Amino acid sequence: MISGSSPMSDSWCTHLSSQLLPAQVARREAPARGQAAVLVPILFVADQPHVILTRRAAHLQHHPGEIAFPGGMWESDDINLAQTALRESFEETGMPSDAVQLLGRMKPFSTRRGVSVTPVVGVVHGTPRLTPDPAELDLIFQVPLAQLTPEAAARYDTFDYAEGRVRVPVFESQGHTIWGLTAAIIANLNSLIC
Repeated sequence: MISGSSPMSDSWCTHLSSQLLPAQVARREAPARGQAAVLVPILFVADQPHVILTRRAAHLQHHPGEIAFPGGMWESDDINLAQTALRESFEETGMPSDAVQLLGRMKPFSTRRGVSVTPVVGVVHGTPRLTPDPAELDLIFQVPLAQLTPEAAARYDTFDYAEGRVRVPVFESQGHTIWGLTAAIIANLNSLIC
């Protein structure tokens, strides 16, 4: 049960958690080089799930100005990829790890640059004060998940990956374009809650 939650959010989270892999796995060995994790933070507002997203700072070398989940590369001090996601989320947004109840993780996504990215899904308790680290981000915002369904997609893009060709939705929300890996993770999340 989620602290301070309603029966509706509890039911939603229980269902989603049953569709995910366990969030934390025992540390057998360090993740391979080139592994990363993102936190998919879900915040319930008036009993409706919202995802918390960020906009990467314009001065960054990779993916400047793009909409993304908080996250980054695994580091040797991280026990597992769930800890990577929580650490990076704290570094980028100030979200305390104890404000997040981990529900599970999705199967990893491979980027076109060869990085394996594991989405770790968690519910945010309360309303933590989030502040973008200007070295990495320039904005933190939330979008109702109901606005990010397949029917709400502005269009679909196709990307070629090692696993094959992938069709990914592109969402327009609050003046932002959500596409690529972030949109693929959202689409996967939606497929798990249907």
